Amino acid sequence: MVKKMNKTMFIKKIMEEANLSENESTLVNSILEDNFFLSKSNKPIIISKIEEAINVDSDRALEIYNIAINIIKTSIKNRLIHPFKNLNK
Repeated sequence: MVKKMNKTMFIKKIMEEANLSENESTLVNSILEDNFFLSKSNKPIIISKIEEAINVDSDRALEIYNIAINIIKTSIKNRLIHPFKNLNK
């Protein structure tokens, strides 16, 4: 069964996949919410904000960004493939 991704699940998924603390994952989520993350032109801005917010280098910030975007893409893809599944179970 495919579950709808909410903010809490997204933060937990970032914590697991990027090996971040809950606070760091929440900061990454806030940065993505505050910026239009689907635009390629905003990618450098988001990466620099992640660097500043959780005090990591640019390579690690890029890795975290890519992990977060892949989580979002997977969630959207699953929602498109299974639009009528009952997600409350």
